[in-house]
Amino acid sequence: MRNRVRGLFWSVARGMLLAATAATALALPEAVAQQPFPNRPLRFVHPFPGGSATDTIYRPVMDLLSTLLGQPIITDPRPGGSSTVASIYVRHQPPDGYTFYLASSSLIVRSLVPNAEIDVRKDFTPIACNTVSPLFLVVNSEQVKATTLKELIDDARAHPGQINYASYGVGSGAHIFLESLLYDAKVNMVHIPYQGTAQATADTAAGRTQVTATIIATMRPFVSSYGGNGKLRVLAASTAERSPLAPDVPGMKDSGFPHVDSPQWGGYVGPAGVPRSAVDVLNRAMTAAYKDPKIIELTARFGQVPFSCTPDELARMISKEYDNLAALVREAGIKLQ
Repeated sequence: MRNRVRGLFWSVARGMLLAATAATALALPEAVAQQPFPNRPLRFVHPFPGGSATDTIYRPVMDLLSTLLGQPIITDPRPGGSSTVASIYVRHQPPDGYTFYLASSSLIVRSLVPNAEIDVRKDFTPIACNTVSPLFLVVNSEQVKATTLKELIDDARAHPGQINYASYGVGSGAHIFLESLLYDAKVNMVHIPYQGTAQATADTAAGRTQVTATIIATMRPFVSSYGGNGKLRVLAASTAERSPLAPDVPGMKDSGFPHVDSPQWGGYVGPAGVPRSAVDVLNRAMTAAYKDPKIIELTARFGQVPFSCTPDELARMISKEYDNLAALVREAGIKLQ
């Protein structure tokens, strides 16, 4: 797979990071405050387990968003099926703007499975972007001798089918990233899917699997350079370029795989048919939330970079991502079930 990249998200996010870190304070735009919507509590649904790193990071964001919108926001984790459980729930909610969902590449992938129960292009209303981040490819320090990604790939080539990699679910960002890397390198590893990032990372640290791709917050307790126990070693970031939040970690280009680029992005969507008036109110409030200095600092600790977009820009990015991932899944023969 050549030049099959979603670098648009990362290039936009780098510019947003520079602008966001210069921000000192941001109040809710007056136009939002004057809107009749919302006038009752809202519900934020995401596909990650309660208490997970992702669940933890979004609660302060929702607290601020609640203040900006003037209404309580209920955080509703609905894990399972690599986002399928949560996405189906949201799809069937009233399209009134009061239920919104954390969408990512996993939602697009679930639209590509045979007999898919959802279609990201038809079943949801794009609202706003939130963050972009790399995953970090880590290995078990005791079982894997490789100190670079190239050495790991050489090891996998010499021992086909003997190295296991963990992901946080079939069709997850880690699954797609590692399969695109393996396809590009023309080697094989055995995929072991888990229900979440924490479990996949912990089992790799324990030696039940040898490789995984995870986020900074989840790998931190196991990586010595972050003050952890050294059970994991970081080899590379999933993005083509180095992440500004982990500049010492090589990206895919520096690691010798310039055609691989897997930034992990997030955005908010609602059920299909949410009125544009409600979408615009939510978009302005969400954009304001991610320019707040405390949220910028919080997301940085979790290895994420805030970036904003209009609903129409998010719709275009989802469409582009769908086409790119459909081609990758088809050409690489990635099994999604």
